[in-house]
Amino acid sequence: EPTPTPEPYVSPIDFEALWAIDPDVFAWILIEGTNINYPVAKHPGDDSYYLNHTIEGYAGYPGAIYAYGYTAADFSQFNTILYGHNMIAGTMFADLNRYWDRSYLDAHRTVKIYTPEAEYSYTVFAFVYYDNRLIDTWYDQRVAADRQEFLDSFYDLGNSRTYVLDDVEVGIDSHLLTLETCHGAPSERTLVVAVREDEA
Repeated sequence: EPTPTPEPYVSPIDFEALWAIDPDVFAWILIEGTNINYPVAKHPGDDSYYLNHTIEGYAGYPGAIYAYGYTAADFSQFNTILYGHNMIAGTMFADLNRYWDRSYLDAHRTVKIYTPEAEYSYTVFAFVYYDNRLIDTWYDQRVAADRQEFLDSFYDLGNSRTYVLDDVEVGIDSHLLTLETCHGAPSERTLVVAVREDEA
């Protein structure tokens, strides 16, 4: 019998409606049980635009969840890095700082990414208090040694506020999702790092 033709993927996110608001939107991020449930944008010419602009074009906080121009919109890179503010009201990426509590991490380990063409599930494996280097440019993702250096840096910066779980396999050929926000100290950032589930 002929092999049935698979049904074409239909995203649960109405990207057409989002593009009518802002054509820079390229994905949606959802972590069930948290406040993280937002469109993700990337400005074609100004990497800092969404630091202080919403997707509706309003200037100022809370900005938007965004990626720099170095990021591939199809999540094909070794490390896709998304940024968002740590808002006092608990919105945007504020809930990332709650991952310091291991029980909170255990309850919210799955990160869903939706794009117009596909959806991906990631498993959180690291909570790291990082420095404020720009990861996108500090590490060259095309170089295997740099990919390994990024993974090793979790331990280099390790302290009582950082932990890496070893119940999922992560390597330089994985597809990572790094979520970054601030937590109060100007020189430090919070990273929550996840690996794509079909590789875990």
